[in-house]
Amino acid sequence: MTDAAPPAASSAGHVHASPGLHGSRGRTYKRWDIQALRGIAVLLVVFQHARFPFVAGGFLGVDIFFVISGFLMGGIIAEGIDARRFTFAGFYARRARRLFPAAYATIIVTALLAPFFLDGFEITDFARQAAGAFTFTINFVLWKQINYFNSGAMLKPLLHLWSLAVEEQYYVFLPLMLVALKARHRVAATMALTGVSFLLCAYVLPHSPSAAFYFLPTRAWELGLGTVAALALRRYRFSLPSQAIVRGACWTALLVIPVLCAEAGHPGLPALAVCIATMLLLVTRPPPRAPSALAPLTATGDRSYTLYLVHWPVYAFANNVFIEPPSLAVNAALLLVILAWMELQYRLVEQPLRHFAITRRAIAVLLVLPLLTCGASWGVARQAGQKDLAWRAGNRGFGEACNYQRSFDPRPACQNGDHPRTLVWGDSFAMHLVGGVAATAPGGVMQATKQVCGPFAGMAPLDGIQHRRGWAEDCMAFNRSVLEALARRDDIRTVVLSSVLVQYIPGAEPEIPWRILRQDGAQTRESALDSAALLQSLEQTVRALHATGKKVVLVAPPPSIGVDTARCVDRAATGLWTISELSGCNFSRANYEEKRDPVLKFLASARHVVPVISFDALLCGRELCRTAYDSVPIYRDDSHFSIPGGVLVAKKIKLGTLIEAAAR
Repeated sequence: MTDAAPPAASSAGHVHASPGLHGSRGRTYKRWDIQALRGIAVLLVVFQHARFPFVAGGFLGVDIFFVISGFLMGGIIAEGIDARRFTFAGFYARRARRLFPAAYATIIVTALLAPFFLDGFEITDFARQAAGAFTFTINFVLWKQINYFNSGAMLKPLLHLWSLAVEEQYYVFLPLMLVALKARHRVAATMALTGVSFLLCAYVLPHSPSAAFYFLPTRAWELGLGTVAALALRRYRFSLPSQAIVRGACWTALLVIPVLCAEAGHPGLPALAVCIATMLLLVTRPPPRAPSALAPLTATGDRSYTLYLVHWPVYAFANNVFIEPPSLAVNAALLLVILAWMELQYRLVEQPLRHFAITRRAIAVLLVLPLLTCGASWGVARQAGQKDLAWRAGNRGFGEACNYQRSFDPRPACQNGDHPRTLVWGDSFAMHLVGGVAATAPGGVMQATKQVCGPFAGMAPLDGIQHRRGWAEDCMAFNRSVLEALARRDDIRTVVLSSVLVQYIPGAEPEIPWRILRQDGAQTRESALDSAALLQSLEQTVRALHATGKKVVLVAPPPSIGVDTARCVDRAATGLWTISELSGCNFSRANYEEKRDPVLKFLASARHVVPVISFDALLCGRELCRTAYDSVPIYRDDSHFSIPGGVLVAKKIKLGTLIEAAAR
């Protein structure tokens, strides 16, 4: 999930006039259009998080806010420097007055509520989030927490504060730079650094989308565009031709682009377009008076900081309580809770404390409150940690070291014998088999796995988001290296192939724009998903393995319906409030067969190519599929086996013996 930056950069859109703008230097006025921009931005974010239809690009509120923040702070700092009254102490005191009261209130209230809504796994993550939120380093915390094997971003109550951290990190460097530069060099230097940040973002995005999303160096260009605009207005006299037309086009872009764009590859071209539109609005002259019809929007802009702060904890708590995503009606009703919290916090905290004095007592309070809140959160987390939460940990087989990247280089840490007889090859659904195969297969096991990368020669998935062409080429190279290694290993007799398969089969995971990269002679080409092509790749892989003297078997993914049953089991065991359509955390077989129909049909075809082992007979009865066996939770999320669950299931069906008997 993507979130927007908080509208925290200035006080209610007040701007210091400069020669290129509205009047004489030094006069302060309130720009209604900035408040309207903020109102639009925060509503986009809230509506997307409420899962309202037709706002798929609501995450672009981050870009609007970043540009506004860079514009206002750049202007304020430059004006102070030119007037010879800028001080770092004064600047950061102003930031503290503006940001801390509402942010502290939100974090503290969320921390008080967290034990009633979050399970032990999430409360442990929350304690780290709280520490990161108070220190404006939560973007680093979330980057580590939100990964393939961790729980979803939708469950993190302080997720949205990553963007506040990015802004505050920008404000550490911006005044230092502007103070060090002569006035005539500011625009050029800021433009150059903004360009470098943009190019860095373009480079990092295909290789590490999470890093491009969360970190200042790859997001600073958005704030930088606003700063460049503010500095240019102070330095030069200029006006855009046909300003009314430009402003109309920009407002249209800000309203239309979020409707048309999805979240793939953010921040990408839609972010650039929104940033440029926002920058142009900031440098053009708005009408002197706001149209009366925009009064609700500008009022929302006045409250946008608090609205941004309080909306996400409410939705995150709901996402924890509901095992399936809450309905649109529930999310719409929660808006009433959000608006009530917003108004109370705005009137009782944000406004009254907007100009509090920075005294020793105030500084002491600002230090003690985070210590108390974080200490209490860690205490609750430790108490929750007394439960056995190991089954919720990521099931990576022999360990993270066995999640290979571009080439397979057999490692001692990724095998349980000197001369293993069985190789487990595939994506994370091969990883979660390793513990069970190792516990039941004679002769030792070796692991050759790469997340999302199925064991299919000459083919790799890509989605244009986390898994782009470069990643897909690495996947294909990894699979080639596995085949090359097996040709040199006489000790390995049996190869176990496994994959979730949904990233290769049309209609299996329609919410993700999967495509495939295929080897076509000496060239590679992208194409749409094709079950026949996947079956052909499986045949090619099996032939290559047979040519090296190996026996082969394919292990199917376990039954699942894409719902995190592990959370349901955990919450039920601890008595937390839980709302679900599942029957005692078990799911219906009919639902499973309907949702996994494309995969099940492919597996039926695959049986003509290679023996297939399925867990359906053990885990599913005529009506229900179980999520626990002998009181052991089988799943660690919506579809992967937990570490103890994988071993238990393997022992129940004697998986090692079954592999030896079935492999051909």
